[in-house]
Amino acid sequence: IVRESCKTCDAVLTKLSSYIRKGGNIQLDIYNVDNTNQWPEKRQGFVTPATWVNDQLWYFGDFHLNEFHEKVIKMLENPRTRILA
Repeated sequence: IVRESCKTCDAVLTKLSSYIRKGGNIQLDIYNVDNTNQWPEKRQGFVTPATWVNDQLWYFGDFHLNEFHEKVIKMLENPRTRILA
């Protein structure tokens, strides 16, 4: 979940895009609340960016990509896991 003119949002999007380009197996949906004027279903956010993975809030604000990757790998131990970020 992002907003316009949010440098931290831009940084998070850059990290996630890079992660996907390097082979990260996630589906990325981006919600810009300034464009839609509503929060995605079942998600609230008072701070942007907010990074949700499989309907769980993982991060408010920026995050470390290595930590994100480790959490994703742990989820992928179950081969049926689909990751929606």
